[in-house]
Amino acid sequence: MKKILFLALALCTLSSAVYAQKKDKKEKKEKKPIEWTWDGIRSGNATVDNYLVTIDTLWTQIQSYSEEMDTYQFQSDTLTINGQNYIMAYMTTSEGALVTRATCNWQLISSIGKGLAIGSGALKAGTMAASAATALPNLGLKALSYGKYLKGAPNIISLATKEIKEVVGKQKANARNWKSLKVGALTEEEVAALNYFDEKAMDNMKRCVYIKVIPDTDPSYEVVQQRQQQKSEDERKAEAEEAAKKLSTAIVLPEDASKATDDISEEALEAELEG
Repeated sequence: MKKILFLALALCTLSSAVYAQKKDKKEKKEKKPIEWTWDGIRSGNATVDNYLVTIDTLWTQIQSYSEEMDTYQFQSDTLTINGQNYIMAYMTTSEGALVTRATCNWQLISSIGKGLAIGSGALKAGTMAASAATALPNLGLKALSYGKYLKGAPNIISLATKEIKEVVGKQKANARNWKSLKVGALTEEEVAALNYFDEKAMDNMKRCVYIKVIPDTDPSYEVVQQRQQQKSEDERKAEAEEAAKKLSTAIVLPEDASKATDDISEEALEAELEG
């Protein structure tokens, strides 16, 4: 909340402060978690039941998707070696294990495809809502109990069309960044020429990591360059040593051939969507 530097009217100031506090509390108030409590028991009306099954399927897909998104995280380290700044990018599991680049490629494509599929399912569910609501009175005394499920269904649809859409957007951005790192990454020979990483670190890097020179003139890395310049030589040295040590001691998640690919092109994404 902005500080008020000049107080002209005490009453006006008090009113503004009270309003700001209320707004602050409202913004900080946690969102009520979305729940789907349908027990799977059919109503006997095909229109209502088809809608409930569609929402239930959508909910299951969202839960599975969320768990998958929580499993992997993109990581990056900035390190300075011999006066040159580098960015080292990789993916880890929630337990900290390194993920191979091929697994990372597959994960990005798969997550985008699954997210888009959830969005399509939400659109389909949305078209069924009005018919289900119209059919609800036909349930007689059961309309009340099934009505609460229909009332909660739009929240599931909204979750899929808004929040999952945001996740897909972030994953697309991650895929673009990952591809750009791959294009500009140092070769194995160039990394070895740095004479900085031990044999285990080199092996892990070859399978899991992209390391790229941060160009002095690239405006997209301006903040990173400035941050590195503000550090002392000892700080930069300690960071680089820590990054090399972490890479050397890291555990690599075993690669599943069915969930790994070297292809992260638009064509690969199309194939995932068609599959």
